[in-house]
Amino acid sequence: MEHHKIGTERIVFVDERAVAASHSFPLSPDDLIARAKRVLAAGVHKSDELDEGSFEFSVLLAAASRPEGTHLGPFKGKLPFEIPPSKKRVRGPPQTSSLTFNEQGKVVGHTMGYVMDR
Repeated sequence: MEHHKIGTERIVFVDERAVAASHSFPLSPDDLIARAKRVLAAGVHKSDELDEGSFEFSVLLAAASRPEGTHLGPFKGKLPFEIPPSKKRVRGPPQTSSLTFNEQGKVVGHTMGYVMDR
Protein backbone atom coordinates (compact mmCIF):
# COMPACT_ATOMS: atom_id res chain seq x y z
CA MET A 1 0.00 0.00 0.00
CA GLU A 2 1.13 3.51 -0.76
CA HIS A 3 0.41 6.34 1.64
CA HIS A 4 0.09 9.93 0.40
CA LYS A 5 -0.96 13.21 1.94
CA ILE A 6 -3.20 15.64 0.13
CA GLY A 7 -3.57 18.71 2.27
CA THR A 8 -4.29 17.37 5.75
CA GLU A 9 -5.82 14.11 4.48
CA ARG A 10 -3.88 10.85 4.43
CA ILE A 11 -4.76 8.85 1.31
CA VAL A 12 -3.99 5.11 0.99
CA PHE A 13 -3.65 3.44 -2.41
CA VAL A 14 -3.74 -0.34 -2.71
CA ASP A 15 -1.26 -2.03 -5.05
CA GLU A 16 -3.92 -4.07 -6.86
CA ARG A 17 -1.44 -6.23 -8.79
CA ALA A 18 0.44 -7.17 -5.62
CA VAL A 19 -2.77 -8.03 -3.78
CA ALA A 20 -4.06 -10.12 -6.70
CA ALA A 21 -0.70 -11.93 -6.97
CA SER A 22 -0.79 -12.77 -3.25
CA HIS A 23 -4.03 -14.79 -3.62
CA SER A 24 -4.23 -18.36 -4.86
CA PHE A 25 -7.50 -17.92 -6.75
CA PRO A 26 -7.01 -19.79 -10.06
CA LEU A 27 -8.85 -17.35 -12.36
CA SER A 28 -7.16 -14.18 -13.59
CA PRO A 29 -8.89 -10.79 -13.32
CA ASP A 30 -9.24 -10.75 -17.14
CA ASP A 31 -10.89 -14.19 -17.07
CA LEU A 32 -13.31 -13.08 -14.33
CA ILE A 33 -14.29 -10.00 -16.34
CA ALA A 34 -14.82 -12.10 -19.49
CA ARG A 35 -16.95 -14.59 -17.53
CA ALA A 36 -18.98 -11.76 -15.97
CA LYS A 37 -19.66 -10.31 -19.43
CA ARG A 38 -20.89 -13.70 -20.69
CA VAL A 39 -23.15 -14.21 -17.67
CA LEU A 40 -24.65 -10.72 -17.91
CA ALA A 41 -25.13 -10.97 -21.70
CA ALA A 42 -26.99 -14.29 -21.32
CA GLY A 43 -29.06 -13.01 -18.40
CA VAL A 44 -27.90 -14.10 -14.97
CA HIS A 45 -30.89 -16.40 -14.42
CA LYS A 46 -30.34 -18.07 -17.83
CA SER A 47 -26.57 -18.51 -17.74
CA ASP A 48 -25.11 -22.01 -17.79
CA GLU A 49 -22.23 -20.74 -15.65
CA LEU A 50 -24.26 -20.71 -12.42
CA ASP A 51 -23.24 -22.94 -9.54
CA GLU A 52 -26.70 -23.43 -8.08
CA GLY A 53 -27.03 -24.14 -4.38
CA SER A 54 -23.61 -22.79 -3.45
CA PHE A 55 -23.42 -20.21 -0.68
CA GLU A 56 -19.67 -19.76 -0.22
CA PHE A 57 -17.79 -16.54 -0.91
CA SER A 58 -14.81 -16.82 -3.23
CA VAL A 59 -14.27 -13.81 -5.49
CA LEU A 60 -16.57 -10.85 -5.95
CA LEU A 61 -16.60 -8.77 -9.12
CA ALA A 62 -18.45 -5.48 -8.64
CA ALA A 63 -19.45 -3.05 -11.37
CA ALA A 64 -21.44 0.12 -11.82
CA SER A 65 -24.05 0.50 -14.54
CA ARG A 66 -26.63 3.00 -15.64
CA PRO A 67 -29.67 1.58 -17.43
CA GLU A 68 -30.88 3.53 -20.46
CA GLY A 69 -33.53 2.93 -23.06
CA THR A 70 -36.30 4.38 -25.18
CA HIS A 71 -39.93 3.81 -24.21
CA LEU A 72 -41.11 2.19 -27.47
CA GLY A 73 -43.68 -0.34 -26.32
CA PRO A 74 -46.48 -0.47 -23.77
CA PHE A 75 -45.28 -0.80 -20.17
CA LYS A 76 -47.34 -2.63 -17.60
CA GLY A 77 -45.06 -4.21 -15.04
CA LYS A 78 -47.26 -5.04 -12.04
CA LEU A 79 -49.59 -2.10 -12.66
CA PRO A 80 -53.31 -2.76 -13.23
CA PHE A 81 -53.08 -0.68 -16.45
CA GLU A 82 -50.63 -0.13 -19.32
CA ILE A 83 -48.62 3.00 -19.96
CA PRO A 84 -48.62 3.67 -23.73
CA PRO A 85 -45.29 4.22 -25.52
CA SER A 86 -44.00 7.79 -25.20
CA LYS A 87 -40.86 7.41 -27.37
CA LYS A 88 -39.02 9.31 -24.62
CA ARG A 89 -35.45 8.43 -23.70
CA VAL A 90 -35.30 6.98 -20.17
CA ARG A 91 -32.09 7.12 -18.14
CA GLY A 92 -32.04 5.41 -14.76
CA PRO A 93 -29.78 6.29 -11.84
CA PRO A 94 -26.30 4.76 -11.50
CA GLN A 95 -26.46 1.44 -9.69
CA THR A 96 -24.06 -1.19 -8.50
CA SER A 97 -24.21 -4.91 -9.11
CA SER A 98 -21.94 -7.84 -8.40
CA LEU A 99 -21.19 -11.42 -9.37
CA THR A 100 -19.49 -13.84 -6.98
CA PHE A 101 -17.45 -16.67 -8.56
CA ASN A 102 -16.18 -19.91 -7.04
CA GLU A 103 -12.80 -21.46 -7.89
CA GLN A 104 -14.29 -23.32 -10.87
CA GLY A 105 -15.44 -20.01 -12.37
CA LYS A 106 -19.13 -20.66 -11.68
CA VAL A 107 -21.36 -17.81 -10.49
CA VAL A 108 -22.46 -18.48 -6.90
CA GLY A 109 -24.07 -15.12 -6.17
CA HIS A 110 -25.56 -12.10 -7.92
CA THR A 111 -26.72 -8.71 -6.66
CA MET A 112 -28.20 -5.91 -8.72
CA GLY A 113 -30.03 -2.64 -8.60
CA TYR A 114 -28.49 -0.96 -5.57
CA VAL A 115 -28.79 2.71 -6.53
CA MET A 116 -25.69 4.84 -5.89
CA ASP A 117 -25.45 8.57 -5.24
CA ARG A 118 -24.77 10.58 -8.36
